Amino acid sequence: MKTFKVLKWLVGTLFSTITTIAISYFATAYITHTPMYIKTTPTSNIVKVTPDTYPGVSLIKTMYTTSTGKMNSYGSGIFISKNVMVTAAHVVTHNGKKVDHIEYGLGWDNDISDKHTRTTHVPGDTTSIKVYDNGGQNNDIAVIKFPKYFDVTKWGGAYYTPNVNKHPKTLTAIGYPMNNKNLNGHLYKSTGDVVPILNKPNTNLTLVNAKGYHGMSGSGTFDENDNLIGIQVAIQTIEMPFDEFKDANVILQFNQEKLDWLNEQIEDNQ
Repeated sequence: MKTFKVLKWLVGTLFSTITTIAISYFATAYITHTPMYIKTTPTSNIVKVTPDTYPGVSLIKTMYTTSTGKMNSYGSGIFISKNVMVTAAHVVTHNGKKVDHIEYGLGWDNDISDKHTRTTHVPGDTTSIKVYDNGGQNNDIAVIKFPKYFDVTKWGGAYYTPNVNKHPKTLTAIGYPMNNKNLNGHLYKSTGDVVPILNKPNTNLTLVNAKGYHGMSGSGTFDENDNLIGIQVAIQTIEMPFDEFKDANVILQFNQEKLDWLNEQIEDNQ
């Protein structure tokens, strides 16, 4: 009988300890946004769309100089006025310097022979590329300013008004994946649910459980009400014990400060 009571006490104590640890762990994970044991594998719900569905989205090709010669890189962008395009800062810079040259493909699609492709040169022209001042992934945003007489709508394009949405549930990134032979040269949208517990605290970075691809950096990102509320800035994989969060979209949401900055760039280019 005494042995039974001791065993009962040990089992009770062990259960209580495990419960306390578990509650503490999950509570801490929730507060600090530490990944927990949750199923978060991004869905491969990337869908090809025609350029006229989102006529303000553009393919971006940049050229920059390295010690070994001229190099090319690709990204995406979206017009926020008739002559200003927003994209990720790392798309239009290399090692902290602005790229030498930009080509943009408005309405680009490899299946369409009549591509609305136009070129703008930015050889050290600080008025053509404006990078948000503070740097870092949380500030990975820039604009490309076209000549004031330029009007994207005259080339069959459109532009979208940036908005702030602090608590979106679903986000859709629209852009041009590259480095993937099955997707190259086509416009795609990648839609997924926001995973709040994996978001980075004290930032405007939001993780979405939808697969991302290289080349979609700078993609305009829309909430469930089709409001433009941010851009894609990265893809990220988080290893977890029972699963992994692989190649998920990292979205930089516009806060009021960034929205004010974007509006300043638009006004300066009128």
